[in-house]
Amino acid sequence: MEKVMEEENSHVQIQNINISMIMTTLKIGTFLALLSETIINVALSNLMEVFSVSANSIQWLTAGYMLIMGTFVPVTAFLIQRITTRQLFLSAMVVFLIGTIFAASAQCFWVLLIGRLIQAVGTGVLLPLMMNTIMVLNPPEKRGSAMGSALLIVLFAPAIGPTYAGLVMQALNWRWIFILMVPLTIISISIGYIFLKNITETVKIKLDITSLILSTVGFGGAIYGLNSVFSVDSAGFWGLAFLLIGIAAIIAFTLRQLKISNPLLNVRAFSYPMFSLGIVLITITYMVLFANFVLMPMFIENILGLTIFQAGLAVLPGGIIGAILPPIFGKLYDSFGPPVIVPVGFAIMVVANFSISCMISSTNIILPIAFYCCVIVGLAALLTPSQTNTLNQLPEEYYAHGTAIMNTMMLIGSAIGSSLFVGIMAYKQKLCLVNNFTTIESLSSGINFSYIFVTILAVIGLALSLFFRGKSR
Repeated sequence: MEKVMEEENSHVQIQNINISMIMTTLKIGTFLALLSETIINVALSNLMEVFSVSANSIQWLTAGYMLIMGTFVPVTAFLIQRITTRQLFLSAMVVFLIGTIFAASAQCFWVLLIGRLIQAVGTGVLLPLMMNTIMVLNPPEKRGSAMGSALLIVLFAPAIGPTYAGLVMQALNWRWIFILMVPLTIISISIGYIFLKNITETVKIKLDITSLILSTVGFGGAIYGLNSVFSVDSAGFWGLAFLLIGIAAIIAFTLRQLKISNPLLNVRAFSYPMFSLGIVLITITYMVLFANFVLMPMFIENILGLTIFQAGLAVLPGGIIGAILPPIFGKLYDSFGPPVIVPVGFAIMVVANFSISCMISSTNIILPIAFYCCVIVGLAALLTPSQTNTLNQLPEEYYAHGTAIMNTMMLIGSAIGSSLFVGIMAYKQKLCLVNNFTTIESLSSGINFSYIFVTILAVIGLALSLFFRGKSR
């Protein structure tokens, strides 16, 4: 009863704050950061020629972005408690701006990659900061709608990234993808400086360096290891070694969090069963999502023969759907809870991804566009309820840690989705080339083969979602 009264009082105290302006400011910054996740996808083939690098190297422009975000996000639980909302937002946006300038001015592949990784640091702060703000500013009965509005950004921004890049490259070159983002980022920083207010009280806690090192080695090693194991261009032994080192470091990191008084990431949040199940479902969802973000442009460009500009337009309807549906499903969650909506979302994803796995080079362009839109519909249906319900399981003192855990696994899932399934595709493609398939036939077979595994993953998510329940009132 006392906790309920405390939560109600906290919401009374923030009534005088302009919630709409705070959320708008955070959404603008987060939109730019998440847009940069996928803006490079349709330009990967072109960049391979520009910088004379392999497919395995070039995919680190996307997988590396996810990797850095996934290794940095655990720190945000500490940062959100230690630094004011305004300072943290402005710092993250400045870091993102520096990374964008690096990428725009890159004269070699490694400078471009460094710029992308710096961008990822800023993005890794902005996303959990926005979600933590939603939990603080909104009472439980309104969080579904608020989270749906935020997920409009989370789905729409990366979904239209390829469209934006395609439009830019149609008229200019790849460098302008980043150049045009510089003034937009400066505008976002200016808006934050003027309008953003602090919504939480800071706490003087020390950063546990050992936990930070274990977290970085653990998540970084695991993702790099997975990528290397499934890469046809590198030795599987070293990939397996990095993977095992990463897993060992994650275990050590988890055990340390249970022992220290001020954990970097409070893993005791996993003692709430529905929170744990929700994290698994969200991780699976982002693996499926980013597999589509990478594989679909490849299929449209290289198998169907569309230009970069046309490929960008082809995925635009999915981006529009991703902008429209999350708030709707957020309101449905507030009314009905997650037991029905989440399984339906996974069921739609199963059908859509299996249908994509059956496409060939003679497939009409309307079909991949339609199936991709169905993937986005399924994602919108399950993401808003699953993320809201997952965080609703936690008491208020766990919000910062819960959002950090959730965003860590979202980004780890994203990195795995964009590297693991590309690795599976490349492995199958190589086998087909050995058996005298044409280049297009080999790539098409590899993409289809990879989508079969994406479908299996969606089926697992569907089975687990049947046990997902809301928090009892």
